[in-house]
Amino acid sequence: MSTIEEQLKALREETLASLKQISAENEKEMQDLRVSVLGKKGSLTEILKGMKDVSAEMRPIIGKHVNEARDVLTAALKKQLSYWKKRKLQHNLPARASM
Repeated sequence: MSTIEEQLKALREETLASLKQISAENEKEMQDLRVSVLGKKGSLTEILKGMKDVSAEMRPIIGKHVNEARDVLTAALKKQLSYWKKRKLQHNLPARASM
């Protein structure tokens, strides 16, 4: 396994673990995590900078791993945000119904 693959695996594991620890009430913290991982200056972008050192034969393979990692992290972040918004809406509905 190449260094980039190891970095991607570690990034995926760390991000998913961090996502589980963020409380539902702290949407800003979740957005900060998203930016720190997927943003222009995020961890994934830093890993991508290492692609220049990868041999031409390995680039498609490493590129596939990068895309998979990005897709998994993006989906996990979207799923968690959606879940939190749904819970927040459900929590607010009973309060509005009693008005």
